[in-house]
Amino acid sequence: NINNIIGIKWDCEPGAKEYCYCETCRMAFSRSQNVELLSTEAINQRFAAQWFAWRTQQNGAAINHFAASIRRHFPEYPVILCTDPLHKEKPHVAEWCGVDVRISDQGQYDIFANMPYYSGLIYYDDLEFNLQTLRTAHMPLIDPSEAMEMYYSRYTPEKVIMNMVANAALGCKGMGFWPGDNFDGKYLHIIKATAGLIAKAEKYYFGERLNGQLQLEFRNCQETVVSEGDSRLSVFSPDFAAVTRSQLHRHDDSFLVTIFNYHPRENLIATVRLAGLPAGRNYQVRDLASGVYYGSADPARGFLAEISAEQVLL
Repeated sequence: NINNIIGIKWDCEPGAKEYCYCETCRMAFSRSQNVELLSTEAINQRFAAQWFAWRTQQNGAAINHFAASIRRHFPEYPVILCTDPLHKEKPHVAEWCGVDVRISDQGQYDIFANMPYYSGLIYYDDLEFNLQTLRTAHMPLIDPSEAMEMYYSRYTPEKVIMNMVANAALGCKGMGFWPGDNFDGKYLHIIKATAGLIAKAEKYYFGERLNGQLQLEFRNCQETVVSEGDSRLSVFSPDFAAVTRSQLHRHDDSFLVTIFNYHPRENLIATVRLAGLPAGRNYQVRDLASGVYYGSADPARGFLAEISAEQVLL
């Protein structure tokens, strides 16, 4: 029923190094390198990086031709690309997929529904990198109960909470789950509860981002100073700075602090301070999930908060 169509999405995971070393492709590639016709062996041994870059450009051209065709024949529908996202760590583009979404980030697609199929700190950092690098709206997919151990073992219900909140806090337009997911009761309840929590936070996440004003002081870690000559190095244990991410948003005269503790074992105790707030005001600080107030907490002077291991606090 064409009346039920709300968009057209291409799940595109072509790869770049595993297919088609026919003479036509090898000739086109060889010409791009200004050399005589290369054999498959010569390409893999001497031109592997160039072949991958060439294939990635070809994949990008095909992906953009698809979008242009949909725009031409079905202009009323949004066009959505579903592929592997960029990765913060270089080379940014995964070799198994061979798609560089930067090639398709000039308005060809309305939404990137890409697939960061993992959780934890790498999920947050990759998502932030994509949002900072790309202009196209994001609605990532995850697959916490896809029927393959290599995928479902990457998640727990608690890690899905952090993925969902990270999506909202970083500015994604939404989130999706792989259509073949079959959730148990705990997953279903947690997804519902987290959607409700995000609904409470939504007005802040659509508001102003003020991360520069948020100051966190980690209280339950030990500093060891290592000296050698004139050099001094501070080593912290646990190293919460490496595994903590945070966001500060404002809506009207209220603020929302979002703190992610990605440490796998250690709870974080931190002093939370909002720089620039006038002192001496009657502030109220509340845990958004539980509704519990923090008593006499003063965000201008700083207040203590505890974030459990692999949990997020709003």
